[in-house]
Amino acid sequence: MLFRSPRTGLQGALDPLGALQAERIVYVSCSPATLATDLKQLVEVHGYHLEAAGIADMFAHTSHVESVAVLRRGEPAELEKLRLAQAEGPPEKST
Repeated sequence: MLFRSPRTGLQGALDPLGALQAERIVYVSCSPATLATDLKQLVEVHGYHLEAAGIADMFAHTSHVESVAVLRRGEPAELEKLRLAQAEGPPEKST
């Protein structure tokens, strides 16, 4: 799921979004402060884990940046097991 929040953040929309239980969320925000507040709720209340974060300087010669966060549903240890399983590929068939 991809969403771009207003400068004020997602506020009342976080509970309905969390209820959707999307496997992955990509959250783009022009306000790092509201992004942090919203991420805290997605992690602590809705069971997401911050997988990656960064900024995009889309407005050259200004102080404005876009913040991007990628969240995945589940605990970090569960996610690591999933990554390892995907890296190993499907189990071999016995002949």
